[in-house]
Amino acid sequence: MYFTSRSSRTSKLLINAFTVQTKGTSSFGKRRNKTHTLCRRCGSKAYHLQKSTCGKCGYPAKRKRKYNWSAKAKRRNTTGTGRMRHLKIVYRRFSNGKY
Repeated sequence: MYFTSRSSRTSKLLINAFTVQTKGTSSFGKRRNKTHTLCRRCGSKAYHLQKSTCGKCGYPAKRKRKYNWSAKAKRRNTTGTGRMRHLKIVYRRFSNGKY
């Protein structure tokens, strides 16, 4: 093998080491666009701007997004996890024999 002087070899190595960064630091610098914003229905930051659908509740679909493969998520968002402004009155009336 034929090599040139030692200094030119090291400078080529240094140039290659600094310019061939594709998956690491240089790629992270390009992340400045937000894909998700706040959802109007559920309030989470899961509303996809280009798809215009929420990944958590499924807005703007009429039915709320829920799947049987995620029992924990169903438990977090089911009846009884919120205030139940009307239902707690209905339950009380029912137990007293109003309905």
